[in-house]
Amino acid sequence: MKNFRSEVDRLKRAVAALPGVTRVGEYKRPDVLAGTFPESRAFIEDRAELKWCLSTRRAAKSYSVGLDFVHDSFDHPYANYLALFLTRETAKRIWWKDVLKEIDRTFDLRMKFNETELSATMPNGAVIYLLGLDSNETQKKKVLGGKYRKVGIDEAQDWATDLRELVYYKLRPAIADLRGSISVIGTPGNFTKSFWAQLTRGCKAGTLGDPQLREPGWSAHTWRWEANPYTRDQVAEQIARMTAENPLIVETAGYRQNYEGEWVIDTDELVYKFNAERNTFRTLPVYERGEWTYVLLRSLGRRSTRS
Repeated sequence: MKNFRSEVDRLKRAVAALPGVTRVGEYKRPDVLAGTFPESRAFIEDRAELKWCLSTRRAAKSYSVGLDFVHDSFDHPYANYLALFLTRETAKRIWWKDVLKEIDRTFDLRMKFNETELSATMPNGAVIYLLGLDSNETQKKKVLGGKYRKVGIDEAQDWATDLRELVYYKLRPAIADLRGSISVIGTPGNFTKSFWAQLTRGCKAGTLGDPQLREPGWSAHTWRWEANPYTRDQVAEQIARMTAENPLIVETAGYRQNYEGEWVIDTDELVYKFNAERNTFRTLPVYERGEWTYVLLRSLGRRSTRS
């Protein structure tokens, strides 16, 4: 019996010496926020129930939400976390490999990944789910019907779905049990009458405007690509090449949305390319023949939120 106990003690000491373990059965918590830059860390540590982040591309906003989920999960074993996307493909492209698996690899978290349902389980039983709203109805009801510690909505500028209803009436009740939070992130886009546009009205990346202009009740965060030290030099070099090739690119809506974080309309993306100078007038033109006829039209199609 004495030799048996000695062998058990020896094995316990050997296991405790392994990376990531402090005692047998205990997981050592890594500091996943150690390398975050100030703007990202402030967003992650914000305990507001409702918060949003408006930024340019390559500003690490998606990665920040991923870190937020992981960092919080250490204190909430078996809790559920949900990241929402327009499509399943977007979920895989943005988060699956470049956020969750990158965080797992960087900090040796030993997460278990389910490729079929796009879920990642932490060693303490907390689960991060990824859902594209193009999933089948059974899957959507299953995921949206649960309770969550945190929910994130990514690429909010592309959502034509009524995010207001989704956030306030489907997701907010789902975070009540665990006193959780909802994060909405994105860049400026072309849906200027959307809920995302209302959340961030009067703001551009790096600058918060008058809070009276935007949706009340939300904690606001914003920063530009220059704040991200991990891609700052690469983006600066890319912009230098782009402007050398075409100096006028800085005037395009696509550049201003993605690199400057400004709310401008990309007319090339509109079905009807309205031009105020060409398509409006204060007095009717006078022609040699004929007379004006007035017609009243009403569209019975789907209401569009696109400006």
